[in-house]
Amino acid sequence: MSPSPESNATTIRKGYVDTPGGQIHYREAGQARGLPIVMIHQTASCGVMYEWLMRELAGEYRCIAPDVPGFGESFRPTEQGNIPLYGQAIWEALQGLGIEECWLLGAHSGTAVCVELETRHPGLARKLVLSGPVYSNDDMRALIAEQARPFEIREDGSHLLEIWQRIRSKDAGAPLDWAETECINNLHAGPRWHEAYLATVTHDFNNLLPAVTCPTLMIAGDHDTLRSSLEPAQAALPGSQMQVVPGATTYIMVREAPRVAAILRDFFREE
Repeated sequence: MSPSPESNATTIRKGYVDTPGGQIHYREAGQARGLPIVMIHQTASCGVMYEWLMRELAGEYRCIAPDVPGFGESFRPTEQGNIPLYGQAIWEALQGLGIEECWLLGAHSGTAVCVELETRHPGLARKLVLSGPVYSNDDMRALIAEQARPFEIREDGSHLLEIWQRIRSKDAGAPLDWAETECINNLHAGPRWHEAYLATVTHDFNNLLPAVTCPTLMIAGDHDTLRSSLEPAQAALPGSQMQVVPGATTYIMVREAPRVAAILRDFFREE
């Protein structure tokens, strides 16, 4: 696939909404009536990772992709980032946008924010999709330990190569311009970019997940770095559904947007 989302004529608008902690930046597309889809990004990306998916769905849904505090153009918290802080800020932003109920989608660390949102504010999500759920197991803890290292800006620029190599290791076949975008997202987040990884591994995801009461779908590409968390997460939430996307990777929202859009349409269809 081409990594450029601009090939589709759908307009993606950008805006800010005030919250007590600071401004939350968000992307929005679509004018469809009915429930919006709220999309929570993974670390250390921002709402830009959903532009491909938004263009697929904008004809049917209003799509909103906020930047979690500390990432993209949202405010930088004064305290160390944590999932309750991220969830509360997104909740306040949604209230500011007049959103009381939505379809809710999260990827990787974004799944922790989604579970935090729905368990702290039951009824926000009519249905929930968790892509690469961060159910804690040995693989997930090892991944976090490897990724959650602050970078130090060095005179010789070697930190730039380290970021590039880390991004490429997640998906060596990802288009180069998307890998570059992810590197820029990491650099823009700054030396505190790793806080969301630490927040994810210390979040009570495993215990909160069974408290989710809305219909939930767990998905992952079969080459996702968190693939091994899929079955444990599904087992922890009785009645939830699970789907493995063949050939897909950690960047499923970018590289497989048409397939993900089809999955969402099917799951969000009203009974």
